[in-house]
Amino acid sequence: AHLEKIESPPRTLIFGAMSDKDWPAILEVLRPHVERAIYLRPDMSRAEDPKRFCDVLSGEIATDAAQALELAGDGPTLVCGSIFVLAAVRAELLGIEQDPAIAM
Repeated sequence: AHLEKIESPPRTLIFGAMSDKDWPAILEVLRPHVERAIYLRPDMSRAEDPKRFCDVLSGEIATDAAQALELAGDGPTLVCGSIFVLAAVRAELLGIEQDPAIAM
């Protein structure tokens, strides 16, 4: 609902998730709001293989946050899914070292 209210809505999605989350449902909700998807695998043992995301919403797979941002370009981009994906993209954007992931 909030994405529909944004004046310049994101057209690119950067997404990654853990295998034990309901990521297919998340991608289905996001599908109408994005034109393209870029998938990123968080550096966690329980992270889902990004190739599986393509079965729900076709997209490109990035090797790391830097490549994901490069593929996304300059337009409005929605980064969501795992907090570990958000942390990686945030660190890349700010030019800071990412805190190591703590397995839960």
